[in-house]
Amino acid sequence: MHTITLPEPVTISSTDTIKAGGYIAENLNGAQLIARCGDGTMTPLTETRPFDETKDWNGKKILLVRAGGFGDLVNLTPVLRELKKRWPNIIIGVSSMGDYGTVLENLSFVDNILKYPISVEVANSYDAWIFFEKAIEKNPRAEKVHMTDLFAEIVGLNKPRVEGRFLSGLAGNSVDWTDSKKPAYCVTGPEASWAQVQFPRKPGVRRLVVQVGTSAECRVYPMWYLEQVVNELAKDGWEIFLIDRPGTLSVQSTDKIKNLSGMGLTFRQSAAALNTADCFLGSDSAFAHVAGALDIPAVALFGPFPWKLRTAYSPSVHAIQGVGKCSPCFHHANPSRRGDEFPNNCPSRDKVWPGQQIDPNRPDMPLRKGYCEVLGGNESATTHKITGGIEPKRVIAMVNKTAKKQPLEVVE
Repeated sequence: MHTITLPEPVTISSTDTIKAGGYIAENLNGAQLIARCGDGTMTPLTETRPFDETKDWNGKKILLVRAGGFGDLVNLTPVLRELKKRWPNIIIGVSSMGDYGTVLENLSFVDNILKYPISVEVANSYDAWIFFEKAIEKNPRAEKVHMTDLFAEIVGLNKPRVEGRFLSGLAGNSVDWTDSKKPAYCVTGPEASWAQVQFPRKPGVRRLVVQVGTSAECRVYPMWYLEQVVNELAKDGWEIFLIDRPGTLSVQSTDKIKNLSGMGLTFRQSAAALNTADCFLGSDSAFAHVAGALDIPAVALFGPFPWKLRTAYSPSVHAIQGVGKCSPCFHHANPSRRGDEFPNNCPSRDKVWPGQQIDPNRPDMPLRKGYCEVLGGNESATTHKITGGIEPKRVIAMVNKTAKKQPLEVVE
């Protein structure tokens, strides 16, 4: 961890500007912040404020710092809830970058949602600091342990209790949690009412919400398969909502297939729309975890990571695991670093997307390359037929099997 001093304001996103001054940040993210402002200093943070589970934390303040993203913070919620269960009067603050912290809004066990990075002044008001940077990205334990359990280990909550006290060094003992490890998310009454008015249900029509993209290309279910799934389900009578980052989809809305990304919805508005669904479909990403938290039947598609390390504590989420020699690769892409979307040894990182042709009017335009063949299969050089990966018929069958047996009732 480092203390960084910025000589001028830094804009992290269009909605977040950090004023010049001293902050506490992890090494990697601190360097990125300094690079964005063009100047600054960074010195090691010598002080530590560890969390000791053997102490009484009632009336004390604990700061947990995870810069992003949405799905990571949703999987952190069981840890936050457990802290509040064990010490009801503990004050919990969570710091995250940009808008990621919105997933924690309206949760009774989260007291403060703070912007990342934390100023030295604010950090000093907390009795314990817990940083999660590189908890997943550079940690071998992340290839063996569920994300929630990994966060719990870092905090110190995966240690068994004896006569009300927590003892360390007892490897192999079962975890003694007072609550479940299912993630949490809260759709408020006004948000639910907004979604009912904005997206009224049609009598007897089942609704599927589909998350199209993810923050990492290596986890995306390719469009040549996803389009088949969506079109077939639409033919079967499903109403389908497509969600993604605002303005990223060029799909034209129809009576049965609606492109919600063109509406500029916030993350919370998209979650409220998801809350109206009979089923969710998406890759290993944020809204799969939100669906699990809201008990919405869901189908999640996994390639680089094993599903058990992500959705094992969400009973409503049913996973389809892509299988291949390179899977699981555990590649954790950095969206801000170009060329990091796929591992260097990925067999399909340089493959051209199937069905593409060079535009004679724009011969300078490169063909799109790179996809996870464990998810999207392979194109035959002779027949040009795509096979393998998680084929659409499997996804369609799982959606129909997983969805609520009766469509949600129409609310007048």
